[in-house]
Amino acid sequence: MSTHTIRLAGPWEQIAVAAHQEKAPVRCQLPALISVGEMKLLLARAFHRPTRLTPETRVEVVVSTCNADVIVRLNDVTLAESSEANGAAKEPDKTAAGASSKAPTSDIQGTDVARFPTGDGLRDFNRLEVSVTRRSGDPQLEAGLIHVCLEIIEPSV
Repeated sequence: MSTHTIRLAGPWEQIAVAAHQEKAPVRCQLPALISVGEMKLLLARAFHRPTRLTPETRVEVVVSTCNADVIVRLNDVTLAESSEANGAAKEPDKTAAGASSKAPTSDIQGTDVARFPTGDGLRDFNRLEVSVTRRSGDPQLEAGLIHVCLEIIEPSV
């Protein structure tokens, strides 16, 4: 089995989610932290379908967060939530600096890595939305989206 990773670094659109905010989306890069006093962050990004995918190829959206749960939507279809009961999508990160072996590193402690299989949801042009919700009720605790990538998994030949 071979794996290839494509970072979805940016630019991302940060979309206002609070009722009192009526601003246009703002371009941003990752990591994107939830503002102090806020509980939620919504980010969106477009990307093209990776090339050379075969019917046997698996593609997963891999999301790294800090003190937050996420809901990932691909082309207006919810893939899954990181806090699902079966826990199959969530992999707590055990490395010292909060880094995944297959993902960019982060200096923020306590990162979690969640995987979301895309199934047959990829199109030629795609829109990915990540809704990030602060896990703790403490609005002072640092929380947010650290990085996002596509992981392309080819079966063994």
